[in-house]
Amino acid sequence: MYKFKKGDSDYHDLLNANFDETMKNTGNETIAGIKNFKDGLLFNGQQVQAGLFKRAVTDADRADPTNIAKVNGTFTRIGNLVHVAFNFTCDVWASGIETRWVLKVPDGYKRDSSDPEYIALATSRNENQPADTRAFINKSNIIEVKSGKGSSYVSGTWITNDPLPK
Repeated sequence: MYKFKKGDSDYHDLLNANFDETMKNTGNETIAGIKNFKDGLLFNGQQVQAGLFKRAVTDADRADPTNIAKVNGTFTRIGNLVHVAFNFTCDVWASGIETRWVLKVPDGYKRDSSDPEYIALATSRNENQPADTRAFINKSNIIEVKSGKGSSYVSGTWITNDPLPK
């Protein structure tokens, strides 16, 4: 492709001759090579997958540090989808306690607040947990779990409109 220089007098003919090698605003074309879109990429107004972000679930994420212990897992974000998979231990689950606030969802992974009040998450129970064990993420981005004493395992996916994690 021709590179224009100051003083080119016949730029119009050169531009037309090289037009097939340039990207156009309309029409079908193939774009070869690696392109680095520093600030993101949209398709039909929607964000295209912006990469993979993974963050460990840590003790600092606990919403109830007094009763929730041994948290372990990951928050994973691909584009605007977030997946969480973690386990925790609770040795003090008093009778009559319905749900505990277990984790605070960090920035960059928070759910879309226009979705319903609660988004259900999957949980598995052990022999110490009631049959109606359940987990969900609320509009305040707290993962709540009804469980029992011992280890609990929670996973689930939601949509986020949060800015990408840093």
